[in-house]
Amino acid sequence: MNYLKTSKHTKGKKKAKTAEQERWMDRVATLGCLLCDNPYVELHHITTLRLGGGRKSSHFATLPLCFNHHDGKIKGHSIHQGINEWEKNHGTQIYWLKEVYERLGESLERCEKVINKEIY
Repeated sequence: MNYLKTSKHTKGKKKAKTAEQERWMDRVATLGCLLCDNPYVELHHITTLRLGGGRKSSHFATLPLCFNHHDGKIKGHSIHQGINEWEKNHGTQIYWLKEVYERLGESLERCEKVINKEIY
């Protein structure tokens, strides 16, 4: 596995991942960075699907991004340097989530359930 399993963005207590969530995240990481194919990725939790109360989105709503595209310092290039500009340059997070499900051979119906917060 070539992905960072901890994040400096985590605040407070982390919710333990289930075995199913861990397997999913491992599979997502095998895709490499969605934008440049770098095999070393950090998993980005989609911000538009946050669960409220400061909680991150579902572990099933993650995108594999290299450091530069996830947490780098270039505005518009790194998602954490400005999500709106990143989406304008690269497409929406929801678009890329659907792409993740498609590349992994998963149903878009399951993806829609994650988007609608029926699966988390």
